[in-house]
This record gives sequence, C-alpha cells and structure tokens, in this order.
Amino acid sequence: MRKRVKIISALIVVVVAFSVLGFTYLNKVFAVDNPRWTKFYEEEEGIVDGIYLGSSAAYDFWMPTRAYEKEGFCIYNLGTTVQPLCIEKYLIEEALSHQTNLKVIIIELRNLVRIEKDDMEGYIRLATDNMTLKTKRIEAIDTALAYYKNVGADINYNKWGYYYPALRAAHFKNYNLTQEDLMLNPGDSIFKGYNRKKGDGVTELDPPEIFEGTAPLSEEQELMLLDLIEYCQGLEQEVIFVSAPFNPVNKQRDKLGEMNAACRMCEEAGFTTYNFNQEPLRSRLNINWKTDYYDRGHANIYGAQRYTDCLIDMLIEEVELPDHRNEQGCESWNVEMDRLNQFLDDIENK
Repeated sequence: MRKRVKIISALIVVVVAFSVLGFTYLNKVFAVDNPRWTKFYEEEEGIVDGIYLGSSAAYDFWMPTRAYEKEGFCIYNLGTTVQPLCIEKYLIEEALSHQTNLKVIIIELRNLVRIEKDDMEGYIRLATDNMTLKTKRIEAIDTALAYYKNVGADINYNKWGYYYPALRAAHFKNYNLTQEDLMLNPGDSIFKGYNRKKGDGVTELDPPEIFEGTAPLSEEQELMLLDLIEYCQGLEQEVIFVSAPFNPVNKQRDKLGEMNAACRMCEEAGFTTYNFNQEPLRSRLNINWKTDYYDRGHANIYGAQRYTDCLIDMLIEEVELPDHRNEQGCESWNVEMDRLNQFLDDIENK
C-alpha cells in the first residue's frame, strides 16, 4: 500500500512538473515577440540616457543611431504599433527598472487622437507581453482593458488571456494582426527601435494648412492625458512631449485641433512640448511633403532623417546629455549605426 502511495505521489509530482514546464513554454511561444523590448533589455546599465515612447509616429520618425552618430546620444526607441497612451507610465517604470540612469523621456502624443475601436488585443499584447515587471505588466493590462472598454472597443476583455499568453493557444488564428504587422525578426537589426519597413516609399502630399485652433478632447482622452501628466510631474527625468507632423484628410481635421489642445495641456503643466504641426516648429523642421512621407501619418527614411536631425538640435538646447560615442558598452550602437547607414546607402544607390 505504501509503495503504491509513493508511486502515485511521484507520478503526481512528475505530472505537475511537466504541466508547469509546458505552461511556461507555451507562455513564451504565444507571447508576441517584441524585439524592441528584448533588445532594450540587453543594453548595458548606464548606457541608455533616454527613451522615446509612442505609437508608429514614434518608431517611424526617431532614428536613435543617427542621434548617436551625430552627438553620441543614446535615446532608445520603444515605440510600438498603436501603443496605448494610457499605459505609458507603466512602460516608463519598466524602462527605469533596467536603465536607472535615464535623463530624458520623450512621449509622442499621436495615439491620443487616434483611438482604436477594434483589434486592440494585439496592440496591447505587443506593448505588454514582454514586460518583466509582473506587477506593472498586470497594472498596464488592467488599465488598457478598462480604458478601451470605456470607449467601446470591440475586443476580448478576458484578462487571463493577456496575463498568460499560453491560454491563447486555442485561438492562435484569431490574433487579428499578422506577424508582418506586429513582429520583427529578433535576430535582425532593428536599429535601436527605428522602423525601416517602409524604406524609401513616397506618397506625394500637399502641405496641410496650419490649423491653430483647438478641438475639445473627449472626457476619456482628457482624463488619460491628465493621469499621464500627473505621473510625469513626479519623475526626476526631463519629460518632453512631442507631436510629429501628420497630414490629415479633411474629415480628420479635428485631429489637429485635438492635438493642439493636448499639447497646450502639456505646456500648461510645465513640460517642454514640441508640436511640429504648428509654427514655428513646422518651418524649423522644413519637412518636404512631396518626398518625406510614405503615407499621411508616417515618415519614410528621408522624413525620419530630417525629423531626427531637427529634434537632435532641439534636445541640445533643452537637456544636457553625454556623448557616448565609442564608449565601452556602446559596441552594439556602433554596429547598428553602421548597419542603418548601409541600409540608407543601399536605398540611395538603387
């Protein structure tokens, strides 16, 4: 009898152990693999001086290795597709847990005026699946789901599927977003977060009219921004809010007004705010609407270079950052710089 009990106990232990290992493995398999975060975790402590957060308006405009090449700035781009603005504070906490020496945090406001109603599950997961701070990850997920439920988004609100990616194994085909949309090859260069996917694609645009007025933010938008502002006011780092220039069609003209209102809120709260949709910054940027965009909201490589160079000059005026060029620990920045330059050269020489 005792021998049978021992055998059964041993089998239970084996089954439990294999179940835990299997569940852990499936969590990794069914998590969105976001190399912007995984590569960020590989950075040596003290190297990264800044982070750039936001949606595609962040990772399509800011070229970290170009800033490194020109001034030695190491400002990593942590933008993700349709990154929910309501969880930026948790992403900042995540970044600070790995790079305690951050001096500047740049937050792109574009997604405040582009509220998605559908397919947000993939975008939330893209921003949260790779977070290592478990409590902050849970808070980020809970906050995002509460926000999008409040605005009526048609998505899955079962929190456990966000907490544990393995639970999504039965619904693998219902991710909504394809690997091409969401993922980059972890073994490939991502140039410290800059997106090269659209390359030299060009959409010729007429310059949008300058709209100086404001449009009211919704209650949800305003509360979300106020919450982020209050959080940022408690940070030791320099926080800068930005709005990269976009070219809305007529039916989206209110988006410019909403962005103006958001930027004004940030300015009134005491933050440096760069609204490139307004003068004098739009003229200082000197964007070429015929050559620098691949669609109405996103820069191609030419626009990204122009935007990055302009923002570098503005950062020099605003915050003191060290020159890391060729420091020990920056070897990967040199490699990524060279690879991006080669990519740019290849496009220029087509």
